[in-house]
Amino acid sequence: MKMAFNQFMGYNLMQNVALTDTIKEVPLSTKPLKDSIDSALKNRNSIAETSYRLEMAKLGANTYKAYPKTSSAYLGAQMKILLAETAYKNEPLAIESDVRTKYMAMNEEYSKVQTGKKSVENSKETVRLVQLQYDSGMATLTDVEEAQLGYYNAQLAYSKALLKYNLAVNEYDLSSGVGMEPASFQ
Repeated sequence: MKMAFNQFMGYNLMQNVALTDTIKEVPLSTKPLKDSIDSALKNRNSIAETSYRLEMAKLGANTYKAYPKTSSAYLGAQMKILLAETAYKNEPLAIESDVRTKYMAMNEEYSKVQTGKKSVENSKETVRLVQLQYDSGMATLTDVEEAQLGYYNAQLAYSKALLKYNLAVNEYDLSSGVGMEPASFQ
């Protein structure tokens, strides 16, 4: 991992790198779910996109007005209108579902962070106790190393949970605005 990182950064392969930044827990979003949903419904580009697609389907169907009503071209144009209407009607539900999903994910990741904090504390205490046992001759060096490994793994899991939580908070905040998906007007 060290060599891959150094190669990616353009450093010497065996250079020691000391990371100076830390991951800090951002505050849980205080924006109420209802307000986020209302804001998303007002600001999302996808509503304008589905409206645009519906208008394009209607305009495209005008091309086939003179065709017989049983022709495949006419029926295909009518099907495009129906699909566009369905997408337009369902878009507010999709937006609400997206915001709710991101809200639940944020709270789930918050719980994982709190659990991770406790796990790190417990692992640290385990290392301390095993070290005391080792000092008194009641544990082996392998026991101490296993406890230290458990502590480092708990720290790693906590860092991952913290990163995922911070990203989940950002995703929730972004979901209440224009969202994270660009509109595609083709």
